[in-house]
Amino acid sequence: MVTVALDRLIRTEYPMRSKKICTKHNVIIISIIYFIIFAAFWSFYLVPVTNLSFIAGTCASIQSPALTYFSNNIHLPVRAVLVCLIPVILMVLANARMIVNVRQSRRRVTDGTTIPSSDMNVPVASISNSSRKQSYRMSALDRMLFYMMLANAITFITTQVPYHLFICVRNNVPGLPSNTSSFIRAVLLIWSSLYFGIAFYFYCLASPLFRQKFIKMLKKAVCLHGITHSTAHRSRIH
Repeated sequence: MVTVALDRLIRTEYPMRSKKICTKHNVIIISIIYFIIFAAFWSFYLVPVTNLSFIAGTCASIQSPALTYFSNNIHLPVRAVLVCLIPVILMVLANARMIVNVRQSRRRVTDGTTIPSSDMNVPVASISNSSRKQSYRMSALDRMLFYMMLANAITFITTQVPYHLFICVRNNVPGLPSNTSSFIRAVLLIWSSLYFGIAFYFYCLASPLFRQKFIKMLKKAVCLHGITHSTAHRSRIH
């Protein structure tokens, strides 16, 4: 989501340079960097657990004191900062800047026959109807993408902040029973997981542009599956 917000910001802030910055090659590089960072961040789960106990017919693991201290006092706050706080700050700043850019774009489309200067508005030649329609179309597309990003950012904040805030403070709340803590954590985890479905709705269902792309990719996947199945069936016959 942060990457998408920054992508939209770059496209509205630097429309000409964005063609060189926002490329598939850079997307692949950023995806690899994300994979390496988060794989290293969660790699401590690969530490073998030596203490196992069978409780009520289930296998339960007992973490070492050092691993327990690291996961509760170091990893959880760092995770909250890395996964929640930094994305929230970046998305808020990016959307705030995009508000300014969208307003400026709307003002340019509305006052398309004048050029603002320090002294006065100088009339210029009227643009053609096709150019005007294209400008309105691009402005409407920018507004649609911006409103999608804004709604997505608000949804991210309302779903992710409660969960990460709770996991950071639950160990410092005196007298909180473990069963109550586990129940609250489970409810907030379910609430935070709703974001991914809502984000899919915003990007693939609410937007005509992304919906067309999604349906097109889905049709290609179905056709590819049919071709693969037909090829496999013919190879079995021969």
